[in-house]
Amino acid sequence: MEASTLLFIIAVIFYIIAIFFFCPFLFKNTSLFSRVSILMTGSGFVLHSISLCLRFFEKGYLPLLTLFEVLSFFGWAIVLLYIIMNIRYKIGVSGLFVTPVVILLLLYALFSPKGGKELDPILRSYWLGIHIPITFLGYAAFTVAFASGLMYLVQERRLKSKKVTMLYKLPSLEILDDVNYKSITAGFLFLTIGIAAGAIWLKNSKGVYLNSDPKVVWSLITWVLYSILLHVRYMSKMRGKKVAILSIIGFCLVIFTFLGVNFLLPGLHSFF
Repeated sequence: MEASTLLFIIAVIFYIIAIFFFCPFLFKNTSLFSRVSILMTGSGFVLHSISLCLRFFEKGYLPLLTLFEVLSFFGWAIVLLYIIMNIRYKIGVSGLFVTPVVILLLLYALFSPKGGKELDPILRSYWLGIHIPITFLGYAAFTVAFASGLMYLVQERRLKSKKVTMLYKLPSLEILDDVNYKSITAGFLFLTIGIAAGAIWLKNSKGVYLNSDPKVVWSLITWVLYSILLHVRYMSKMRGKKVAILSIIGFCLVIFTFLGVNFLLPGLHSFF
């Protein structure tokens, strides 16, 4: 087994352990569980980062060409943005909503073929190293928005039911709404740059900026959805539950664009 894969597996184990400490932190008045869960997540992230670097040296290319590699980077990016948001907002408990998504992606990666189809020689370009990472940073930000939207709905329901003894560690609705907005804004910016980089890459390789490739079409649909969401929020000052629900719907569209299109509508992006 390659060293990068072994570190990847250990990182996944750390993420799983973190979940077991996030859960009791919600219900018990102690910071011990919080510290341990964040430590486990941080340790997993460090090992995951080393794994990605080692794979780069092992393979001799940017590890973003196979389903395993892309899923691994996607999970890594989600944890990175979660850590950044935690530093900014002190919302460590949101790891209970973020980490399961990461674990599902990484377990899927672990049992996915480590190889992939050969990339069309005409597509080999430095734009590969710009388009894919930036696009998936956008997807990662939308994942954090999804988690904050889900927490918003849970917290709002808890407050309305006046069950003050359960889930009292969740952030306030104001913080969750702000995290949601900042995450969507960052995701939209990354996705815009990623799509632009992909268009330039396509122009250099195929002579056109856009084509009818299913992933291109669904990426644009995703971009339009989030652009409408941001526009409506800015113009109408829409907040709270509606935005939370839309961010969850948007995340479902992201997952379909990333994975569903590959299996149901194969095209130019089916090299992993």
